[in-house]
Amino acid sequence: MKRQTCLKDENLLTLLSLHDFIVPEIQREYVWGSPDNYGSVLVPFLESIRDEAQINEHCHYAHGKENHHIGFLYSYKPQYIGNLSSRIIDEYLIDGQQRFTSLFILLLIRAVREDRMSDFCNLIHWEDESIAFDYKVRQLTHRFIYDLIEHLNEKGLQTLKEITDGSYPNWLLKDYQNDMTVSNMIQAIKCIEEVFADSDGFYYDYLLTKIHFWHFKTEITSQGEELYITMNSRGEELSNNEIQKSRQLKGKEQLKWGPLWEEWQTYFWRNRTKGCGNKGNFDADKGFNNLLACINAMGNSFKTQFESIEDIKNSVDALQFMLETDWENELVKIYPEYYSGWISALKSDIWARINTTDAKWLIENDSDTTQRENAVLLWPLFYYNFLQESTRKMEGGNRMAFIRLMHLCYLNFHSKKTNAASIKTFVEALHIRQSNMTQLDELDIESLKFISEEHSFISRYINDPEMESLIWEIQDKPYFLDGEDVGGDTIINYLKDIAANNVDMKKALRCLIYNYDIMFPTEKGVRAQNEILLKRILLHYKDKNGYTFWKKTSPYYDRNYETSSWKRIVRHGAFLNFYKEISNNYADTFTLENLLAFLDKKQKEFFAEECNRRFNDSKWTDRRLAIFFDTITDGQLWKLELHEDLGFHDDIDTGNPAFLKHTIVGNRVCGKKYKWQYKQLPENWEHKLTNMFPTFDFTF
Repeated sequence: MKRQTCLKDENLLTLLSLHDFIVPEIQREYVWGSPDNYGSVLVPFLESIRDEAQINEHCHYAHGKENHHIGFLYSYKPQYIGNLSSRIIDEYLIDGQQRFTSLFILLLIRAVREDRMSDFCNLIHWEDESIAFDYKVRQLTHRFIYDLIEHLNEKGLQTLKEITDGSYPNWLLKDYQNDMTVSNMIQAIKCIEEVFADSDGFYYDYLLTKIHFWHFKTEITSQGEELYITMNSRGEELSNNEIQKSRQLKGKEQLKWGPLWEEWQTYFWRNRTKGCGNKGNFDADKGFNNLLACINAMGNSFKTQFESIEDIKNSVDALQFMLETDWENELVKIYPEYYSGWISALKSDIWARINTTDAKWLIENDSDTTQRENAVLLWPLFYYNFLQESTRKMEGGNRMAFIRLMHLCYLNFHSKKTNAASIKTFVEALHIRQSNMTQLDELDIESLKFISEEHSFISRYINDPEMESLIWEIQDKPYFLDGEDVGGDTIINYLKDIAANNVDMKKALRCLIYNYDIMFPTEKGVRAQNEILLKRILLHYKDKNGYTFWKKTSPYYDRNYETSSWKRIVRHGAFLNFYKEISNNYADTFTLENLLAFLDKKQKEFFAEECNRRFNDSKWTDRRLAIFFDTITDGQLWKLELHEDLGFHDDIDTGNPAFLKHTIVGNRVCGKKYKWQYKQLPENWEHKLTNMFPTFDFTF
């Protein structure tokens, strides 16, 4: 038999016509209709089918240009079939039970609603000794399915109404209602009625022809571990999930691991939209596939194989350990005010990587930056779990070490650190030393490549929970956290400065947290106003090497300066000098009013020097010119919400108003480098400047 026949693209019509599917006793209960899965799994599943169908406004029949692929369906022939061939063959379901059961019930309910029960009964071979879908080895479930179909076939909408409104008919025995699978099927019926309640469309034929599975009969091939089967209708290969499953679940392994594998798939289905924003994700296999691809790529990089079924189990366990553990509560037990705001953000980051539709994992070249970012976030966490052998062994200090490792990965990911080469060495060093992530600078040189100078420096202070909490809170401030393209460090310069001055470090950190929120409040409009105020002040500052806070950018025929990248500005020496000075002026903490007064002070200091020379003696530097224009226009060098960058241009022939040796001052909207907005001096600016600083004697 050709290998192409191992995997078929089949719709519900073909599947139910040519097979009698049996859910064997080894399979778990039907759970999609349970209270835990009703809202998170079954409703979105049904809504995705309903929304995918297009209802013709004239005939009200559902149709669709594309087939709606639900996923994979695994089955095998029971031993009693032997080599007998017939038109209809018994098939035991070993995967896809939840989806197939839900679709069978959906098709049945739509048959009742659309007066198609005779067609439905013919389809499932109702008059034969067996039907096309049955829990045959579970006698109670088997009886319920037969009774349900029989009464819906005889009384139709009356029986359906009795089930959904709670006035259960006499045939719906108490034993049925107490059975987990049956009770969940009843809830599924109610769910279907709710989801399709407002639709007058006819879905029955659409469900039969457009809902498709990739049907894999596992007994046809004896070499599942070599399967890379091309799917003829869409030209795609089996996903990592399916390849791994065909490798692992052979013979007795199907009985042992099949139900657990389906539980894993249900877990990823339930969490499929996490980290996806508004895009959503209705592919139940996407997260599972990405997890397998992640650990396979990690194994490839570490020269270790992580492909056994036990490795897969460990990876799922590790992911659930990371994402389902209440880490916030564990921190509170250590120190009631432990900062934990980063934990939910980290979990969201992990889901965003796992549930993405275009995740990349295998690092082959230096240019594979996305893969390196993914590795820096996830590989240390998975590998640490693998080395610990079991999350159950991660107790006490080990759990705190893991929290710190998660925090390190969180910072590295947001700083866009991409040094993945030393992950293995670093994590092994932590494991061997049973390190609690303090005194990281004591690790060997190779291990230290994974961490920055900042992490090494900070590790000296984290034996004190209050100190660690303060540092974590500062590191999580948006402009400190985002280290992309700015070296990756967050607060190292501030900490070094505090340590060098031998002050009360905890007090200094508390003040930094307070002052940060004054400078960069969370309200968007207020923050924009404050950022303009800070730029006006920072015009007066340089770092220790004489560099201003702005950064020159192209095109270079104009003198363009970036002044709006705050993640870069807060790391600049000019900003640190400003922060030190204003903190000293106002006894560690300051207010918005203090910032306004501080700007007035810096402007007076600047013009106290300017009054001693003629305004047009020589060409001004860009920095002097920016301060002058900012002052004389009352801050109109910047516009609220736009955060323009600065621009200077020398061209007497432009026809635009120039000032001092023909220097034109303007700005450009951030991201639109070539869109100049020229700044005009106010009329009688000399008179205005004199009135602003009456004690100075200016010479124009």
